[in-house]
Amino acid sequence: MYIDVSVLYSNEPLLKKYGKEIPKTWDDLIDTARDILDKEENEDLIGYNGLINSDNGFISLYEVIHSSRNSQKDPHPPLKNPQVVNALKKFKHLKNEISSNEIFQLPDQYSIGKLESGDALFLKFWYINHNEVYKPTALPGMKSDVSGSIALVNSVGISKYIPQERIDASIEFIKYIASEEIQKELVINNGLISAMEHIYDDSEICKTIDCEMIHNILPFTTMDYSSSQFGNEYYRDKYFQYLSDYLFNDDVELMEMLTNVENALSTYSLSLNIDDTVAGLVLFLFVIITLIPMGIFILLFSFKKLREQKKYVLWVLSAFGSVIVMSSIFTQYENITKTDCYFNCILISCGFCTSSIPALYIILEHKFKKSNSFDIEKYKYIFVSGLILVELLLNVLLIATSSMEVETHVIPYGKNYKKCTIIKTFGKINYHVILIYMVMIAAALIILIFTDYNSREATLDLKSIITIIFANIIFFVFIFLVNNIQIDNYIYYNLLNVGPVYLISIINYFLIYGRKIIHKLVVNGAENENDTTKGISYPNNPPAIEKSNEASENV
Repeated sequence: MYIDVSVLYSNEPLLKKYGKEIPKTWDDLIDTARDILDKEENEDLIGYNGLINSDNGFISLYEVIHSSRNSQKDPHPPLKNPQVVNALKKFKHLKNEISSNEIFQLPDQYSIGKLESGDALFLKFWYINHNEVYKPTALPGMKSDVSGSIALVNSVGISKYIPQERIDASIEFIKYIASEEIQKELVINNGLISAMEHIYDDSEICKTIDCEMIHNILPFTTMDYSSSQFGNEYYRDKYFQYLSDYLFNDDVELMEMLTNVENALSTYSLSLNIDDTVAGLVLFLFVIITLIPMGIFILLFSFKKLREQKKYVLWVLSAFGSVIVMSSIFTQYENITKTDCYFNCILISCGFCTSSIPALYIILEHKFKKSNSFDIEKYKYIFVSGLILVELLLNVLLIATSSMEVETHVIPYGKNYKKCTIIKTFGKINYHVILIYMVMIAAALIILIFTDYNSREATLDLKSIITIIFANIIFFVFIFLVNNIQIDNYIYYNLLNVGPVYLISIINYFLIYGRKIIHKLVVNGAENENDTTKGISYPNNPPAIEKSNEASENV
């Protein structure tokens, strides 16, 4: 409907008294105000109000940055542009030379009072009715042909929840209020500023408003409140907070504050880009260099045994679970999304189950055969695949409920990062069921293993698995703590999350699978063949097991 425009009010009588002109640059304003203030004896006279208060401070700082453009038609410059840095330094210098911290931070009412009393040399405010001693002009810039003035729009909209006939009537009103005739009436009769730029070439309009002022401001520019930056209230608050800190605190570095402003909207994560840190690239290379040999060893040492022993597939499956867990690290790279969160949960939980469930079956098989109570071997694949499928279905249910969200962890004066969180009650229940299911598998393994742990039948395999289980428990407790304490450094947070995943994957792989390969490569003796080709073995097998070669072969 109309716009509010920020302008500079200059005290014409005082300027004429000392033979000064209305300033068009910040340097001109500083020099003029300093010269006049030194000569004037009026203690109530101020040089410049700044208007860096809670109501308009954000916009005033935006205007200072806006004034650093190279030309009037250039877009708003990026924060770390050298011209922006110079403009902010110039503005702080202006505050120290011709004003003060206190005056800059006074509320709008103070500036309005000065507009009425005339006790100011220069004032920055919106274009309103004012004392005739002031002449409004475009705000100064770093260059004489560039202004920092911006416009705030006063708009109307049509509700989408009204009947069609009212929508049609609303459209007619919009046409009416946006017509050139009515826009001119708003300017002439109401002293408002129209956004219709070409009407300021009309001599009738120029009798009412200073068209020269408007032409020096044109083209009208405003903040894009639909953008990810200025449409974000949190960003606007931090923009004002950090730049104000620089303006009013001599101990604050400008570049540090500009970085903090950028960080307010940005989020950081592990990345292959080394501009910020090499930690992401180094970790990525470690994971790749580790995963490739793990996969190669599984392939090289598995094909022959898979043909000779069907049970050997459980050994391979358990080792493959470690590969799955380590692969979850890749979900922590670049811009984390909800999909990454779901995949991370699936890979870790299903990888853990894929590593643990084959061992659980092997121990149960040995116990049933030892007691001749049940032929569990008939249900081997149903047992293993069924338990893994339950874990997978629980994760699918978590996805179906859309319970996972990406939360931005805000770090004041630091770099924000994203973390996965569960927002819905049912999702939280589902997630805890997944954890409980994993704990039950680990608990079953511990109980079954401890019944044989001190017996003469206990082997290195059995003791390796108990080590793995306790290592996994420590791992999950550590991850839980990392995600429930305040960590203000995104690099530390991510490394503390993925580091244990990397270590536990290697530990699981080596204790389940890798040490057997080392035995085979180094010892390569017939006396070691039994331990090299078996997962959980018992050297003194009971008679029931020795009846059949196949029955005596444990993975």
